[in-house]
Amino acid sequence: MRNGAGPGPLRQNELGQEIRLRELEKALANFPARGRILDLGAGTGFQAASLDALGYSVTAVDIGGRESETPDPTGGTLFPLDLYDGHTLPYRSGSFDVVFSSYVLEHVRDPVDLLRECSRVLAPVGKVVMVLPTFSWRLWSIAAFYVERTRSIIRGRVAGNLGATREMHSQQDHSRAYVSVFRRLIRTLIPPPHGEVGSSLTELVTYTRWCWRRILREADLRIVEEKSLGVFSTGAFLSRMSIERRELAARLLGGAGRVYVAVRR
Repeated sequence: MRNGAGPGPLRQNELGQEIRLRELEKALANFPARGRILDLGAGTGFQAASLDALGYSVTAVDIGGRESETPDPTGGTLFPLDLYDGHTLPYRSGSFDVVFSSYVLEHVRDPVDLLRECSRVLAPVGKVVMVLPTFSWRLWSIAAFYVERTRSIIRGRVAGNLGATREMHSQQDHSRAYVSVFRRLIRTLIPPPHGEVGSSLTELVTYTRWCWRRILREADLRIVEEKSLGVFSTGAFLSRMSIERRELAARLLGGAGRVYVAVRR
């Protein structure tokens, strides 16, 4: 999600950021030629800086204290960032032509309320452009989790970790030790959730097109366009796969992200 063929300050070598740039490049088809953009959940401002370099009037906002998924190695931000409380956006109604976010909504406990806030700060003919994870991404990322776990077991890492836990608690209460081992085993065998609500298994449902459409409708938004961004990803697994191969894989296995364009009803 986050970010086009690399404007000046954004030329990063990390493949993850290249993917974000490619996805933003495709999402830009839904932006006006110019206008006021709110980058919601902007992290370090990576995408906001891209949009600014393209000539948009950009405001970037994130929840105070949130840790970015793509941290700036210098420890700073790439674009000035407003912080807010996660409930009320600190802007007047009708302030923006586009409210844009990329892989943010799944990390919000009440996405409908957030979308209603997005609608409030949107100009009367403005658009909400949301890049959201897909069922395909969740399915293949779960599969990748088990591939990585299998590799770890073969290499003896998992067994070593469990053994270390048992040894650490050998002089303590046995019941507490077994609970600790059990919890480690669960973390080893069950993929963690990606988002704020539910589990990795429920996310197979909540990341479907049907569920995302329902949430947008509940926020009184009308979808005018949606499309796959056409890039395959599973997270850290297959991290060296080129962009070109990821686009080919997306045609066969499904893309990791989908863009939803909505307007107020």
